[in-house]
Amino acid sequence: MNEVKLTSQQKKYLLYLMESDAKNSISKFSRRFDCSRVNSKKILDKMLKLGVLYKEDNKYYVTSYGRKLGADMYENSQRVTRLIENVFFIEHEYAKEYSERFCTELEGDFSKQLKRKAKAYARLPEEKICLTSLELVDIIFEKGSYPISFVAYKHHPEDDESAIDISMANLAFEDKAVLEIGDENVIVLKAKSLIQKQDGYIKEGNLMSFTAFIDGKEKKLTIRNSHIRIPLSVFSTWMHLGGGIFTSNIWFKSSVSIGIKNHYQKSNYLFVVNLAQL
Repeated sequence: MNEVKLTSQQKKYLLYLMESDAKNSISKFSRRFDCSRVNSKKILDKMLKLGVLYKEDNKYYVTSYGRKLGADMYENSQRVTRLIENVFFIEHEYAKEYSERFCTELEGDFSKQLKRKAKAYARLPEEKICLTSLELVDIIFEKGSYPISFVAYKHHPEDDESAIDISMANLAFEDKAVLEIGDENVIVLKAKSLIQKQDGYIKEGNLMSFTAFIDGKEKKLTIRNSHIRIPLSVFSTWMHLGGGIFTSNIWFKSSVSIGIKNHYQKSNYLFVVNLAQL
């Protein structure tokens, strides 16, 4: 049998039967989809002819072919429902309604991206938990480049203040970083020039070095074309805060040359992976 192409309405009927796993009459379909019994019967009769449904005692059931045909749609619907419900904190019934529309009506790049996000989210743990970088990659990502947020704080806060100040190191980088997953798993930072006004003069500064601390030893990371590639293995753990948000803290030492002076600073970097942005 050649694979049949279902209309969006037929997909909704099939998804409804697969989700409810119930013996549904024409009246139930009519109420569920707010249409007349005559229209519901026409749709169901067409699905009978396509071999998607079968009928016994005026009740409709999904055939094995129908379940095979609707398997991806059903799985995507479950995943998208969970994504919408947990990431955007939308009530289950509304999340399920939106999910049904995405999986039965929408096509194209947007729908593909949402399904990819939902597939990644389905692999997330339910609870607040720490993961290694390798576990993070295995659970969430497919090969590709993903946006990641970060901010640098001063490494040594003042003893008499609970608050931790933002580090000047932030000025040395573009606002967004990139997480690259592939043959090499790295976070890529892009350095930028610093402009400083002093005594009526404008001085330009540049990032000269960026150092990580691995196994108790300093390791200078290469700066090439203003890009720094930080191996993901440098990060010991990532905390899942819920809702598909992961954070990891790590500190680096950087050197910035402004004029004839080099400025060295240790800063604590907070990196945030937000599944909704992937």
